[in-house]
Amino acid sequence: MAQRYHEPDGRDRKIHRIGEELFCVERIWPAVTLDDKLGRVELPPHVEQVVRACGDALGIDTYGVDIIEHRGEPWVVELSSLPGFKGVPEGGRRLAARALQWVQDDRLTLAGR
Repeated sequence: MAQRYHEPDGRDRKIHRIGEELFCVERIWPAVTLDDKLGRVELPPHVEQVVRACGDALGIDTYGVDIIEHRGEPWVVELSSLPGFKGVPEGGRRLAARALQWVQDDRLTLAGR
């Protein structure tokens, strides 16, 4: 894959979605220190729409998206269906709860057949 380079307006945003929850970390790239990798921030609504649209397009609700803003517009740099979920508070617990929900949903679907 090749894509056009756009100079970011600020820091890169790494956004994780687990179910309906979104978690955003702004980071310096390349990250050198632990502080460079951390820093949860609020997500502007126009960026949240792009993040949710990425998952909706693929039919998934657990993933990660790297986004930069260039001239005020969000640009997707990377989409991963299995990111590291770094910076997500209690990420392991949240992922396990989501996986259990998938299993329960599948059982209900199968039982209804």
